[in-house]
Amino acid sequence: MIQLTLRPATPDDLPFRVALHNRLHPDEPTTLADVQRQNANRRADLVLRRYVAEVGGQAVGLGVYTQQEWMFHPQKFAVNVQVKPEWQGQGIGKHIWERLEEELRSLSAIKLFSSVREDASRSLRFLIERGFVEEQRERESALNLADANLSGLDSALARAKAGGYQLLTFAEYAAPDKERQLYTFDESASQDEPHPPDEVFTFPSFERYWTPIHANPNLDFSLWFVAVREGEIVGLSQLNPVSAQPDTLMTGFTATARAHRRQGLALALKLLALSEAKRRGYLHVKTGNDATNAPMIAINDVVGFVPQPAQLWMAWKAEAQS
Repeated sequence: MIQLTLRPATPDDLPFRVALHNRLHPDEPTTLADVQRQNANRRADLVLRRYVAEVGGQAVGLGVYTQQEWMFHPQKFAVNVQVKPEWQGQGIGKHIWERLEEELRSLSAIKLFSSVREDASRSLRFLIERGFVEEQRERESALNLADANLSGLDSALARAKAGGYQLLTFAEYAAPDKERQLYTFDESASQDEPHPPDEVFTFPSFERYWTPIHANPNLDFSLWFVAVREGEIVGLSQLNPVSAQPDTLMTGFTATARAHRRQGLALALKLLALSEAKRRGYLHVKTGNDATNAPMIAINDVVGFVPQPAQLWMAWKAEAQS
């Protein structure tokens, strides 16, 4: 019988958190600097509790729950339980969950969220056994840039030009109010993004939107491509460097303003961004799309993205547990 203790996490646990994440999610690695920056830019008014599980003074697992900034509700929380692979199957995850559940019930939680890859059978079973059900599915895809089909770039650019659109990087775009334009565009376009049932986006203020962006030294505005017409941003496709994988980019937001859809802008921006990434010597690009987002999935399929195991967004509802 192992003697397990749970204690609140401290800043000294950051290296353990990073190492555990990278062991459990080798395809989505992070760095200590990334986690430190995320912590520094986190809203202090959101509830966050994190616990470290120890056996004989050795850290073997983590548990966390937090309110979500982009889908805020005072009684809804994201939760996560992680255990070192060699310590799994010994009741440690169960013990962590019981602590989190007790505290969340005391906070009158009505809904919990957690994510898991569809091929992580142990983790998926853990959630299902505790009343979580799949609520949303995200199709993960990966592209080897050497195999990318960029043959449609010239015709896509010609179509955009004929429609009166200018395609350029956000770094090149010289409008003095370009940050306000991008914020307004993102706020509007995000409302059309698929999201879990009964949830709404709580879009941040202008200042809150830009603070973590400006604080991230990895972001490169010359890899953000925008479509501009009549002095306004009407389309966007972002690629962001992955600090733990220098040869890899992660797709950010790709979208078109409602009044400018079906003009081929999303495809043109995507091809332009990927062409620039390939020119710079990047090797891989990753992306994720809601499984119901057929138009964007179709674009990614044309370019050559290969489906990977899906990410499942699981939900626990208090009303379903009674």
